[in-house]
Amino acid sequence: MTYNKYAVFTFDLTVARDKEEVDVEKELGVHAEKLEVIKCDDTAYIVLNSRDKSPIPLTPGFKIEDFVIRRFYLINSPSATSGAQLVLIVYGEEK
Repeated sequence: MTYNKYAVFTFDLTVARDKEEVDVEKELGVHAEKLEVIKCDDTAYIVLNSRDKSPIPLTPGFKIEDFVIRRFYLINSPSATSGAQLVLIVYGEEK
């Protein structure tokens, strides 16, 4: 798959989140078809497309491909690690 759009999201993991919504379609202008975790300094989870789905644990190098992602929800407890971050990138294709 060739992608022509992407967005990088950086989150401060010292701030707690309980299914904080990120609208991928709004950011990209299209839905994403791939998500990749670049950096994850502490425990964090993601829920895809609907708040009602089960959380997925995030680790560096984690990828989801060939899956429509319109929005995601981030969950994390406040990290005690100073400067802890989550960095992920989503890719989409404008047709």
